[in-house]
Amino acid sequence: MLVLKRNQLSSEDLIKAEHVARKVAGGKINELGLDFNVWKWTRPELYGIIVGVFSQLGLLHVLGVSQSQLLDFIVDIDRGYLDSPYHSFLHAADVFIVGYNLINYSHVRSYLIDLDLIALLIGALCHDIGHPGLNNLYQVNAKTEVAQRYKNESVLEKLSCEETLKLLTKHDLLKSVRSKSKVEIHECEQSVYVQNAILKCIMSTDMSVHFGLIEQFTTVVDILTISPTCDEFPTENQAAANDHCPLPQSEHRQIICNVLLHAADISNTVRPWELCKRWSDVILDEFFYQGDMEKLHHLPVSPNMDREHSNQTDISLKFGDFVVKPFFEVLADFCTEVQPLLTNLCENRARWLTLGNTEPPRRSPLTSSNARRLSVPAGTLDIPDYPSLPSVLRRHSTDVQRKPRRHHLLSSIEFARTAGEGSRSGSISIPPAISEVDSEDECEEKLIHIQVENATRRSNRRAFSLDHTLILAKKKRFDEAVCAPSTLHEVTSELENHS
Repeated sequence: MLVLKRNQLSSEDLIKAEHVARKVAGGKINELGLDFNVWKWTRPELYGIIVGVFSQLGLLHVLGVSQSQLLDFIVDIDRGYLDSPYHSFLHAADVFIVGYNLINYSHVRSYLIDLDLIALLIGALCHDIGHPGLNNLYQVNAKTEVAQRYKNESVLEKLSCEETLKLLTKHDLLKSVRSKSKVEIHECEQSVYVQNAILKCIMSTDMSVHFGLIEQFTTVVDILTISPTCDEFPTENQAAANDHCPLPQSEHRQIICNVLLHAADISNTVRPWELCKRWSDVILDEFFYQGDMEKLHHLPVSPNMDREHSNQTDISLKFGDFVVKPFFEVLADFCTEVQPLLTNLCENRARWLTLGNTEPPRRSPLTSSNARRLSVPAGTLDIPDYPSLPSVLRRHSTDVQRKPRRHHLLSSIEFARTAGEGSRSGSISIPPAISEVDSEDECEEKLIHIQVENATRRSNRRAFSLDHTLILAKKKRFDEAVCAPSTLHEVTSELENHS
């Protein structure tokens, strides 16, 4: 029988949670796939699902906690979320299930240790805790207390980190953590490792690091491509016992976790249509609420949030085309099991186009800022302007012997094999940069042009073999660099200053 020490649930709710947890742990519930509908479950049932997933994956033993202790922690997480249309505990539970699917039904799990799985799943549950339904851009423009506390950088992500640290401390959740995997981490350091990994996962959900995360991940994929891997997808115990199956370095595992959580966080558009549409509905409610608040307080209205100048189809298509599709294509290169999600994205795009919106989107006045900005569920994204990224372009133009790989919406890279030598030369074809005088339609046309060229490049990329020597050199450079979007020191030092 589940017993809570810090929270209260009715006997009926505890029985429900325990019943569902037992069924999930035993693999007797078949509704936890990517068609998972969070609205079909009661709160106690959602609690039970989360507890059951930890049990099924063997993570309760790693944490050294009981089902009751974990449930207490989950109830407190729920209470830390506000009643926002989108950024609520329902969103957290949904992201948790998508993350569970990404690690449990693909070979990605063979690259991670049990401590990474704990960090990813707790990060999924806590990644938006405390979110008020008004995004980072609003917090900065309104000069809110929380924005000033965190110096206008990754405001809500740092808030969620702070709330997560409070709950981890309150429940001593990581006090007894002991990995069952063969890891290089000393037992006394494992709780710190998990805490660090959780915070880095949460920080990676900030849309301001979206493009940087793609860059980091493609580098890791290049490195892992030449690393020996297992022939089959091992279970956790099998992976721990397999000496011939080396694990990636901790920095690489962290980036994989960051990518998986970010993918789960922006996955609405790649889910089955019914879920895609319903999540879009609640996102729109929150967007328009923020737009109304910005007008009320005489603040600049964020992109896509003016109910008088935006429509659902336009917002959804931009989100899918410019954010979700490039990101999931990179993920699918590493994890082929993700490919069906791109099929969903394509089908959902067709559904949006056939909804029958006869009235075209009403255009808001174009400014130099909103010409490059796109509001998405996880925040406001700055679409990079090409001249502002000389280091990225310079790397692709000079590192001509590197493995050609899929790149995001920054440039079109065309590779041509040099006749008779088997070597490669690289050239960069950059569409005209989006300028402040471009209309919004012209901006869209340029971005579509980029995608077309990227698609052409992707169709050619497999024609070239991998140069192991140069990738190893690249690995060495990577290992000497700071890999995570934000180090634990940067996060915790600010949190400690304001605790």
